[in-house]
Amino acid sequence: RHVLLRFLGLELPPFITFYLTVLIVTMVAGLWPGLLATVLASFFTHYWILREHGHLANAGGSDAFAQAIFFATGVFVSVLAEGYRKYIQQNDSRYRFMFESMAEGMAYCKILLDDEGRAVDFVYLEVNHAFNVMSGLKNVEGKRLSQMVPNMNQVNPELLETYGRVVRTGQSERFEIYREPLGKWFSILAYCTKKKYFVAVVQEITERKQTEERIAHLANFPELNPNFIFETDLEGNISYINPALARTFPAIKEVGTEHPLMKDWSVIIASLKANKGHPIVRKVATDGLTLLQTVNYMSTFEVMRSYCIDIT
Repeated sequence: RHVLLRFLGLELPPFITFYLTVLIVTMVAGLWPGLLATVLASFFTHYWILREHGHLANAGGSDAFAQAIFFATGVFVSVLAEGYRKYIQQNDSRYRFMFESMAEGMAYCKILLDDEGRAVDFVYLEVNHAFNVMSGLKNVEGKRLSQMVPNMNQVNPELLETYGRVVRTGQSERFEIYREPLGKWFSILAYCTKKKYFVAVVQEITERKQTEERIAHLANFPELNPNFIFETDLEGNISYINPALARTFPAIKEVGTEHPLMKDWSVIIASLKANKGHPIVRKVATDGLTLLQTVNYMSTFEVMRSYCIDIT
């Protein structure tokens, strides 16, 4: 206040120096400390500054008015700051509840780079309960990955490379990774919050990966089947033939319904659609072979599927 008065000629009420103090006290400590700070500031200003005990100013009517304005404003600011503080606390509590209740694991981390800008490690700053359960790690906050995993050679290089790229480019990435020590698959969404900081949202997908592998195994079954398998749409157009059929009857796609395996195909389609769940079984003779053909209507996919076994 003295500096402003001496160098700029700006004379402000003595109470102006305490507004920020009251605001800070209320934001940090709450309403009643803020009100106490207002009373103490009023008392100090009135008996020390205005009465010239510190030889800083002369008391006057305007100063008395300023004191009244300061006191009223201090109370208002205290109440307002207390309301804002509670609002922030409620939001923080809501965020904390959501953070800890998430089914997905969540980790807030800081990346550590070498001199060439490559990611070599990262620090766990904050993690939720689900992350601890999924990772099998405990008390990770404030620790480096290298401290939690003694042998960094066991860490998949893709993990650090992806986190480093996310922090460097600012572009979020989703990837899947297998943790051999746990025998589990994880899907990770990583995104950058600010320079050198990122968030990893982790989902365990072991069951899904096992299901995908099982589906892939089953999908491979007709490819390896030595019997003849093909599918058509409801118009009789061939949509799939397996390798065994393609090797034995390579012209079936060109011949289509003229081929013995598709004789009376339109009649078969009409019959199967009318009698769902009842396959047609018949013998077919072609190229010196006698085949036992079973035709099914796959209503889910709207296709006709034929299985042929050589019974020559």
